[in-house]
Amino acid sequence: MKLLVKRYSNVELIGRIKKNAHLQVLNRDREQDILQKIEELRIGVRHKRFIKKIYERIFSASYDVEKTEY
Repeated sequence: MKLLVKRYSNVELIGRIKKNAHLQVLNRDREQDILQKIEELRIGVRHKRFIKKIYERIFSASYDVEKTEY
């Protein structure tokens, strides 16, 4: 929980930085890099799918905060 709360604070900060720098909220390249790192893990396919789904939801929630807050 503490890490998620910290992530939310970081998302708010990043949202402000992106707005001031006139950058897009969505960064598909960064997202794909993270998902690729998950794919390279030496774990089972089902574990990878599970972890990817969690990250995809975190990405989505983070983008929502950036869009609505800033």
